[in-house]
Amino acid sequence: EQIQYAQSMFLFVNEFNELSEWLRDFLNKITSVDLNSSKEEHISGSNISFGEVNNAELQIKRHRESKIEIELQQPKIQKFISKSEELIEKSKKGFFTNETFITSCQNEIKSKIETIQTTNKNLLETWQYRLDLYEQNLEYNKLLREIKLLDSWLSSKDSYVTTDLFGDNVSSVEELIKQHEDFENMLKAMEARFDNLKNESKLEKSLKELKQRELLN
Repeated sequence: EQIQYAQSMFLFVNEFNELSEWLRDFLNKITSVDLNSSKEEHISGSNISFGEVNNAELQIKRHRESKIEIELQQPKIQKFISKSEELIEKSKKGFFTNETFITSCQNEIKSKIETIQTTNKNLLETWQYRLDLYEQNLEYNKLLREIKLLDSWLSSKDSYVTTDLFGDNVSSVEELIKQHEDFENMLKAMEARFDNLKNESKLEKSLKELKQRELLN
């Protein structure tokens, strides 16, 4: 029994090392993207850059794909925890006479279980936090694209605003009034869209929070 338990402990430690290494490596993988609030700078190690809708969409796609690898590891992690708890129960069966050794084994197993659970939880939370940030970035970039279109539209209306035409009959005056009302409605709609630029400060705040969070981890 003692020999079998020693073998089980040896396998347990090896499995722990493999899992903890995978968790650390994958956490480093998803946090290695160099997030920068500057919308023109390229993300380190890829062709992704903030400020372009297509790139932001691609970043989300790649990030979602990484979740598949994380989910594939979850059954393995749960199996490791179950086997570890079984080892603790086996140590209580009395085939060891050295209480200090038994306690040492139990504490080691509990510590390693906690390490795996904590690192795994951190990985899942970090993945979700990054996804939220990438989605914020996508919405912000969509807004930037729309603002550029609106800016072009405004530029195209310069001649309309500065025109000296006031209409030379009732029908033409009514048409000009209608056009002016349509123009005012469009300006109001644009004003609401410009108000959404506050999303930029929200994105930058999220970037700072993410950097601080990942530094602590």
